[in-house]
Amino acid sequence: KGTQTYSVLDGSPSESHSKYLLSFKEKPNDSTGQQRVYGVCFVDTSVGKFHIGQFFDDRHCSRFRTLVAHFPPVQILFEKNNPSSDTKKVLKSGLSTAIQEGLQPTYQFWDGAKTLKILAEEGYFFKEGKGDPDNGTLPPVIKSMASDSDSLALTPGEKSELALSALGACIYYMKKCLIDQELLSMGNFEEYVPVDVDLERTQISTSFFAKTSQRMVLDGVTLTNLEILQNGTNGSTEGTLLEKLDSCFTPFGKRLIKQWLCAPLCNPFSINDRLDALEDLMAIPEKLTEVGELLKKLPDLERLLSKIHSIGSPLKS
Repeated sequence: KGTQTYSVLDGSPSESHSKYLLSFKEKPNDSTGQQRVYGVCFVDTSVGKFHIGQFFDDRHCSRFRTLVAHFPPVQILFEKNNPSSDTKKVLKSGLSTAIQEGLQPTYQFWDGAKTLKILAEEGYFFKEGKGDPDNGTLPPVIKSMASDSDSLALTPGEKSELALSALGACIYYMKKCLIDQELLSMGNFEEYVPVDVDLERTQISTSFFAKTSQRMVLDGVTLTNLEILQNGTNGSTEGTLLEKLDSCFTPFGKRLIKQWLCAPLCNPFSINDRLDALEDLMAIPEKLTEVGELLKKLPDLERLLSKIHSIGSPLKS
């Protein structure tokens, strides 16, 4: 469910929204167990994009709840006996429909050092025929999570151990499903920064949600209570704000409107710019209809790129 990829035998994907495979590892941050640290890795296997990060959280698991609301997983991996009782409540209440699987520590749910070792040994990022001296090196996001004192990048950094361990669980599971080479060779990694963390690095992050100075922070509880993405009755989009506003023609447009609803604009200048754009479009209805008909014919370009990479891989020949 969380490891679906598209091959040459598949037609166009019928489901436009992303389906995430999420792995996480938790560690208490104080003696009372009220504060905690999460390492997370989640991937949409149909697109091949990995998000990896590590963050502090409160006793209500606020940031973790927000993560699973913004990027709803269909499959969850965790280390056996690792999640706290508070995290188990989140898994049981808000994520009961997702497949949940506990993995054995170390053997299946790798630690950070083993993850970096496997990434170095398997040559996932090596491209044949390229004489580039950087060919085969780790993607920048993963490299930044390795210890500065280790030039070989085989030791996890102090603030990245849990994140790399969560990535290790994803890699183990993808190996089991025989899709690890196909996805990791794309080298498409992005650091996950919680939406409420306004650090200097978020200003240079490409993450849509990280640009917090422009957007409101809607946490998981807010999204649930206001029924923005899912209703409280059966978990579908029926009667939600998403259903009301989603009139997009393309699958990637549907994914973008969902992101916009999770992080709505709060900057007056940006809001006015968007309103001006809407006025300009409404002034030319005949052109709008014409463009709409053309957009309907577009395939899911984001997923198509992943499909092209997969089919063109030398591993398939």
